[in-house]
Amino acid sequence: MDIINLNEVQLLDFLKCPIIYDSVNNKKMLIHKNNIALNNLLNRVSNNFYLNLINGKVLSLDTIKNKWDNLCLNYNLSSQQCLEGVSLLIKLFRWASNERLIIADINSPYEYSIKDNNYLINFKGEISTIAINSNNVPYLLVTDFNNKNPKQTLLDIKIKYTLDCFAYWKITNQKLKIRVHHIKSNKDYFTDRNDIDFNRLEKTIKNVVFSIKNNIYYPRESVLCPSCEFVNFCRAWY
Repeated sequence: MDIINLNEVQLLDFLKCPIIYDSVNNKKMLIHKNNIALNNLLNRVSNNFYLNLINGKVLSLDTIKNKWDNLCLNYNLSSQQCLEGVSLLIKLFRWASNERLIIADINSPYEYSIKDNNYLINFKGEISTIAINSNNVPYLLVTDFNNKNPKQTLLDIKIKYTLDCFAYWKITNQKLKIRVHHIKSNKDYFTDRNDIDFNRLEKTIKNVVFSIKNNIYYPRESVLCPSCEFVNFCRAWY
């Protein structure tokens, strides 16, 4: 039986657009991420804050601000972006303090296998952030730094959350609830995943592997195409 290796980054790239997967993994074309989204930089600071919480250390607000200032300098952020970022990080710190937030794990690697007809799929990824509620029950914590409030319909189908919950279920045989905390509004949104979602995810992974095995790559046009690094290559060859 053939063994196929796939990770969550590759899966998400393929689902975004098969051409992105083909360009990066087969043609070995590099993606130059010169402009990193503000939210991604904020998540770097929040992840560091959470990692220290796991180790029993609460970073001071000054330390958090210093980490953010360094990112502002390294990525040449505008003064407006720097001010916006520090404001959100202050809100994060105050929320976590009032919440007495307990973090159990962050970016925990996982690996599991899925059997298909002709091959075995080895799937790897990382579970984002696992927190513990007041009843000592673990849940998936998502820290949302976006300006706009999240839409419940999108939270209910976001595949990254499904990947994390499915992996946790595979490891522990327990199903996680999902809590999305929107920093700017200080509001919580909740969702979960069930067996139907897990079955759909398995089918999605199998379908992606089938396409990869058979070299089925095609453009998936969307509003993101104009900002894609491979748009000219895509137009020329596909």
